[in-house]
Amino acid sequence: SDRRTTRRLMGQLVASPAVLKDENDREGCFFCFPDLSCRTPGDFRLRFVLMRIDPMNLQAGGYSPIITEVLSDVFTVYTAKDFPGMRPSSALTIALKSQGCNIQVKKGKERTVARSRGHASDDDEEEEEDDEDENAAPEKGTGRRKKKRQRPA
Repeated sequence: SDRRTTRRLMGQLVASPAVLKDENDREGCFFCFPDLSCRTPGDFRLRFVLMRIDPMNLQAGGYSPIITEVLSDVFTVYTAKDFPGMRPSSALTIALKSQGCNIQVKKGKERTVARSRGHASDDDEEEEEDDEDENAAPEKGTGRRKKKRQRPA
């Protein structure tokens, strides 16, 4: 009773449905919350409530019936100091992103750790090789080579 009421969740708390295909190519109805974050460290669950909102019935004090509700699995919110690093995005996240859902895809902390130690992954090395040109001059202040632009004849 003496706890202050604080808004712990930040971001868009309401989502509209999107009919998309999952990672197994099965069609489904998905609700994405791409910018949802929690301000308080600890272990939490989210409660998702599905409601049918009738635009003809939207008025102050109006009522929208709850169709169903579900609780998420327990998840942990870390302080910046205790954060173990990003995990790679799931196959479902990647599938939804490829269909236009506005969500970020993460490669995970393994790639970040490799870069911080000066070891690039095979993919990074291939990208760097593609960027280099034997006739290119070093880009000022970066140690990287910058491609020369070809002028039309």
